[in-house]
Amino acid sequence: MDDFKLTLEGDGITVKRSVDRETALAILNSVLASKKSETTGELATVQEFAERSDESEAPVSDRSTKASEYSKPLSLREYVYQYEPKTNAQMILCIAQYLAEHEGADRFKRDEIRPRFPSAGEALPKNYTRDFQTAMDKGWIGADPTNKELFFVTRTGEQQLQKGFRGRRN
Repeated sequence: MDDFKLTLEGDGITVKRSVDRETALAILNSVLASKKSETTGELATVQEFAERSDESEAPVSDRSTKASEYSKPLSLREYVYQYEPKTNAQMILCIAQYLAEHEGADRFKRDEIRPRFPSAGEALPKNYTRDFQTAMDKGWIGADPTNKELFFVTRTGEQQLQKGFRGRRN
């Protein structure tokens, strides 16, 4: 069950997502417990962090899970799989948001998305220009007003990703 709303904003990137309690606590612990353990050199456990920190940096729970267990990178294929896109336009949106969230590229060129399809586990689209335009027509992708060669995921696109694509061919 998704109990928590995660919002991360900064440097032109906004990510909003619903997460379950365990994931929310892991994220908070990862952010708050980023100090290295004095004994192992690994990221400190929540318990170790609590023993060494002042109240403003206290962990959100007393679980002994190491924050490093939650910091594995997410592949493009894993990222796309969670949204279950049915069309190439949906896939374009997923890939674009992955670039923003995981590679820090909140702006991208039209031709930077197409070569990512195989990494996402999909064949290259036969009519990429049409599919990209469909994503724009749906309001998921917008053109950067200051540079006509750059595009970004719109708020509408982020909202569509939050809803997901399960069973939709739109």
